[in-house]
Amino acid sequence: MSVKVKVSRGKNHSGYTTQLPSGRYRTFLMYKGKTVTAVGSTPKESKALAVAKRDNLPQAIGKLPKQVINLKLMDFMPDWLHDKHRKKVAPTTYKRYVGLMENWVIPALGHIKIVEINKHHVNAFIEGMEGKVGPRSQQQAKALLSAAFAFLVKKEWVADNP
Repeated sequence: MSVKVKVSRGKNHSGYTTQLPSGRYRTFLMYKGKTVTAVGSTPKESKALAVAKRDNLPQAIGKLPKQVINLKLMDFMPDWLHDKHRKKVAPTTYKRYVGLMENWVIPALGHIKIVEINKHHVNAFIEGMEGKVGPRSQQQAKALLSAAFAFLVKKEWVADNP
């Protein structure tokens, strides 16, 4: 729980710092639609930690190869599912995931670049499935996307799992 006391504020959309009940400070920065946070003993330390964290994001410093920056979900997901994830799930689960990917995930999200997909895309996708499939299928589609993005985070191709 944080105290809603804003300690510092720069120009619009540059972020802000709040004091926590513990007396420490948390800084929030926005970067390419993502929120980066850090906690420090002073407002200055907190902001410095948040800026350092932001600057170490793969997208922030241009560490990603061009083919990753332009990689769309439809180009990544089938290969990942067949080559990497197939070994981690039961054969029946793999067949189910292939069906969900081909019938739902790729038609809805396949055209979006992996570095641009966010939680709003995922939530809209899951809501679009409502009434057309059961809750279990929605849960499995979300689990499939979560596993794919966990792999991408581990490879440092995206900053977080939407």
